[in-house]
Amino acid sequence: MKLQSYQQMLSEYGILQLEADDETSRKEMLEMRRYSVILEGGFMEFDNLNKWIRINLAPEPIIWLFYSKIAYDYGFAEYFFANESEARAVAEIIPRIYTVYPHSNPPNLTVKSNGYNEDVAYDPNDGSAITPDSGWATLPRIRSMTSAGASLVSYLIRKKGINDCPCCRF
Repeated sequence: MKLQSYQQMLSEYGILQLEADDETSRKEMLEMRRYSVILEGGFMEFDNLNKWIRINLAPEPIIWLFYSKIAYDYGFAEYFFANESEARAVAEIIPRIYTVYPHSNPPNLTVKSNGYNEDVAYDPNDGSAITPDSGWATLPRIRSMTSAGASLVSYLIRKKGINDCPCCRF
């Protein structure tokens, strides 16, 4: 999975604004939960992120929108949060989650996407990597890395334009 901005998402779809239904849904979500994180990834990656959120953050339902595919089982999603700390935790965790593909060739290929058809292989020596085998309960470790997480988010905002949409506050 890869963090993206609202403008990067629109650019990837080749549009200047979302379709009316998507825009209406997005505005409704932002009224309920004003912090959002936009990412691109595969469907199984979204499933893994949802598992992580349920275990580490969500005493209430996960609210997210899947906009549409840009390729087979691959597209953009936006997750909405009531508070900034949850959005920051998710923004920090997204680049660390790897997905296991049991029916791949070779079997059980463990990777994360960094854009469509750009996979990053899992490195077992990467202590910050999160896989289903490593367990999903990682929030205490994240909270202990608050300054590192804040630095990562600051870097993404500064260098990658992640926060270039005024609606996507985190």
